[in-house]
Amino acid sequence: MTLGNKLRAFMVISACLALTGMLAISYISTDHEKEIINGLTVKCFTDGQEINLALWEDGESEAYYLFLPSCFAGKSCEFTFCYEDRLGVLEIDGTLYEDGEKWTDSGGEEIYEIGLRGPLGRYHMKKTLQVLASANLPAIMLTAEDEKDLLRIDKFEDKRYIETGSMVMLDEEGKIVCKENLKRLKVRGNLTATLDKKPLTFSFENPVGLCGMAPAVKWNLLANATDGSYIRNKAVLDLANKSTDAYEPDGEFVEVYLNGSYQGMYLLTETVSAAENRVEIPAGEGWFFEIELDFRKEEGNFYVTTDRGQIFAVQTIICREEESGGGLDIRTKAEITAEEEEQAARLLNDIESALFAEVVSVN
Repeated sequence: MTLGNKLRAFMVISACLALTGMLAISYISTDHEKEIINGLTVKCFTDGQEINLALWEDGESEAYYLFLPSCFAGKSCEFTFCYEDRLGVLEIDGTLYEDGEKWTDSGGEEIYEIGLRGPLGRYHMKKTLQVLASANLPAIMLTAEDEKDLLRIDKFEDKRYIETGSMVMLDEEGKIVCKENLKRLKVRGNLTATLDKKPLTFSFENPVGLCGMAPAVKWNLLANATDGSYIRNKAVLDLANKSTDAYEPDGEFVEVYLNGSYQGMYLLTETVSAAENRVEIPAGEGWFFEIELDFRKEEGNFYVTTDRGQIFAVQTIICREEESGGGLDIRTKAEITAEEEEQAARLLNDIESALFAEVVSVN
């Protein structure tokens, strides 16, 4: 090899070593906390079911929490740590927990000192971890293929993204009361769909009963994100059910996890729909009215505006007895005639007039 070739080879090798060194320094100096924590799964068991959980970060206090379903409250629990990759491992009170190793929490809500050990032993953080459990609430564990796309809602029009998935529901004692595949799972609502805590709706292939409510295919999870008390919707549903013999949707509080990430307390409610165990209408034609806002009106739907300016979305429901017997065929009529629109407006104005009429006392 000539001297010139040796010099060129030396320069290439030197450049490669320098680049490798710079990449190593850059990697070591980079904070991999998010990557390690996001790739960490904490596993435990109840009723023979493996439960996968994720750590929840409180950015303001620089603390992590592991939120557990009610069945673990006050109990010692064994957890297994599983890492998606080898970027680093978790350290709890000075002890490192490698992939597949187990750690036991006493259930006493102790606060632990935690850190992350990465490549070359670098200490990535020093924060706290606390394990907390709810009390007397069932838990819904949802699994979706793409959690980020499901929850990536910035405006009303973006909420059309639909996932399939699965659901495991635990009662307060940790018993599995429902284990089903989901036909669909999506964000629901309008303004509430743009908030950080997303309301959800999901449906099964076949009717399923949840929390003592009658079996149905479709269910809602109300986030109550604008209600600091969390009881407003529940109070109204309970009041409606006690005030009338007609059907009113019911609801029960649950805690929700999505792909192991704690989402918070939700109100699981029956969906308002014309179906068995929901609004059961007799054979013939009827209407569904829904109060609507002007900016939420959609092309192709039908609306009636009352004399007082209230907008209602109108659906005509056609209900026929099935030829095979044993049920009703319920469908939504595609169009509404001018005569039907006038009739609907007259009915709504009569109801509105009665609501706003002055009360006349009779002696």
